[in-house]
Amino acid sequence: MPFYQWFGSHLKLVLLLVPLLLQAWVPLAALAWNSVAWSLSDETFLAPAFASVIYGFALRPNWATLFEWKPLEFLGEASYSLYLLHSFIMGPFFNTQAGDPRHRSYGWICVYLVLAVSISGLVYRLIEVPARRKLRGTKKATAVPS
Repeated sequence: MPFYQWFGSHLKLVLLLVPLLLQAWVPLAALAWNSVAWSLSDETFLAPAFASVIYGFALRPNWATLFEWKPLEFLGEASYSLYLLHSFIMGPFFNTQAGDPRHRSYGWICVYLVLAVSISGLVYRLIEVPARRKLRGTKKATAVPS
């Protein structure tokens, strides 16, 4: 099979993997060469990497249906609540009032993740969705002249 045929049939995979490989390879090469490129490597390849990943998902490969799973969709919808609330949950969970560390094992980190996602899901479902519905209001039906 010629390269151009292989490339055409595996375009989705190439668009997803090439930026990730570049993102991993350039910092390592810059470290080996001890150059200034280390400071530029992340910013240089980050935008094209995200663009390629988005384009790769836009082509809808078969395995991307995993992200259409209802719990993952709900987590995506509630992610803003998680973003807003995680620091308020994290502070008291991992530090005492005196500032001493606590709950530093992997088991407690898993408990924290479940707690943070659960609280953000509840806040999304019980506060954000009703508030959004109330702020949108209901559209009044307008009569169409005939």
